[in-house]
Amino acid sequence: MRTLFLAIPAFAMLLSGCKKDEDDPTPPVTNPPPPSFTLTLNGSQGVQMLIDGAMVGISEGDLVIPFYQEDGVINQLPELSTRFYGAGLYNSTTEANGFLMQLGTLDFEGPVVVPQDFWNFFATGTRVYGPATSGLDGLELEWTDDAGALWSTRCGSGIQSGSVFNITEVSTSVDKLGAIVRILASFNCKLYNCSTGATKVVSSGMLMLEFRDF
Repeated sequence: MRTLFLAIPAFAMLLSGCKKDEDDPTPPVTNPPPPSFTLTLNGSQGVQMLIDGAMVGISEGDLVIPFYQEDGVINQLPELSTRFYGAGLYNSTTEANGFLMQLGTLDFEGPVVVPQDFWNFFATGTRVYGPATSGLDGLELEWTDDAGALWSTRCGSGIQSGSVFNITEVSTSVDKLGAIVRILASFNCKLYNCSTGATKVVSSGMLMLEFRDF
């Protein structure tokens, strides 16, 4: 009998411990760690964003090379000429554009863009997502994941209801190649897989990129 009485309290303690574990609330979800770099107009170019809740950061460095692009149509006056601009970060390891932003379209009297008009094109304020090429006035963002899949605001359905892109700070300069503008922007959007149409939600995005007119 003595053995039985000793076993009963032990069994009761075991049940009590199990009940306590069941009553414990679910541990709080921890926020993703902050990125290891800070974006400023005077610093390295880069982008940081939450993609489906996971932090993604791409920063200029030995293996990530910033680049810029422009294209458009030069027309004879009085018809206006057009120009759209792009800037991004090329990953030399994966041989793909880690990130690209394109903005269109600047209308100007050819054959060249006046620096002040170029700088004004990137003035602070919001921009609308949409096609940036072929003379259209939209903003495009694209990202290449670690598997090499391309995700873009223009692919899939391209629906961007509730998405925001806001240029918050701008710095301008000029060198022997032409006018330069650096922008700091915050954004959120939906990225669509350009092969499958699958969707990823981007939030808490920030970028600093340099654009050139040359």
